[in-house]
Amino acid sequence: MSALKYVVVMIVVCLSQPLMAQELFVDSGQRLGQADSWAVSLEDLDGDGDLDTYLDDRIWLNDGHGVFSESTRQIGEGTTCFFDINKDGFVDAVAGGTLYLNDTSWNFVPSDQTFGSGNDAYLISFFDSNDDGNVDVIANADRIYLNDGHNNFTLSTQEFGGWAQSTIAFGDLDGDGDRDIYVGIPHRSSPPFTPLADKIWFNDGQGQFSAGSQTLPAIETRSVNLFDVDLDGDLDVLLGNGIGNAVLLINDGHGVFKAGTQQFGKTNKSNIRIADLDLDGDLDLFIIRGKPIGIGLTNKVWLNDGDGHFSDSNLALGLAKSLASELGDLDSDGDLDAIVANLDMGTGAANTVYFNTTIDAQK
Repeated sequence: MSALKYVVVMIVVCLSQPLMAQELFVDSGQRLGQADSWAVSLEDLDGDGDLDTYLDDRIWLNDGHGVFSESTRQIGEGTTCFFDINKDGFVDAVAGGTLYLNDTSWNFVPSDQTFGSGNDAYLISFFDSNDDGNVDVIANADRIYLNDGHNNFTLSTQEFGGWAQSTIAFGDLDGDGDRDIYVGIPHRSSPPFTPLADKIWFNDGQGQFSAGSQTLPAIETRSVNLFDVDLDGDLDVLLGNGIGNAVLLINDGHGVFKAGTQQFGKTNKSNIRIADLDLDGDLDLFIIRGKPIGIGLTNKVWLNDGDGHFSDSNLALGLAKSLASELGDLDSDGDLDAIVANLDMGTGAANTVYFNTTIDAQK
């Protein structure tokens, strides 16, 4: 082989390889708290235009460059989710099942409205279920509280069979133009804690839902992600598996699913985030793989080749028992960074901020 041909071949080989790990994320060195963290949220919580984070029942404020400091402001206790419920331009919160309204000065004031309590309020989702322009609340992946547009919520008779540690996602699964509900169910809520099959609830277009007839996986589902994996125009499903490898379900376009062939490794009671991590125009995977019992696994990034095929970037993020993550542009440079929530378990494994270096690499 001539020297010129060798150089050309090596360039092609290098360009065909996934980005090296150091070109994706680097540990910022920041450690946010030392408590066991099961969830993390990213929102602008002080109105200065950058993303702050909510961890361990505490607000951490961003200086605009991805450096966080703990705030003395409080919202409440328990699992906390954010959404502008009253449509006044200021994000509100549901914490521990109680609705906290933003007073427009970024103080979160508890209201009289509640959505269950304790484990019943473990998961809160926001979804306009009846297309009336008002955001409703789904608590516990099971019950819908209907919004009358004036911050008054009424419990609907609809139930979706979830329970305290279920996960939920919304999207048009059967191609009829309205949004359906996929409920990922981990296991029975009482002994024996055997895995239960997930459920799909199809929307009739008027906010009434009926259960799908297909038998779905029973894998202790811990995260549900809807996106078009095979680029055929419908929503497929990627499930975080509590007892094994992530599970991919391919949609036939009418809400009937079959197992996909791509493998993404174990997720172990944790979650998956989907976003364009390397800024090449397609969706990649940020996979959290820790677990409460036993040795945690390093978190992983899988890169999309643009045709719906994914490869392991060989990135290994952390050795802690990570349980959750959120993606957002924390340092205002144009790419997506990450905050990973870790289960401390007495090991001192604090929550970690990772910076994406894609923009820097392109300069």
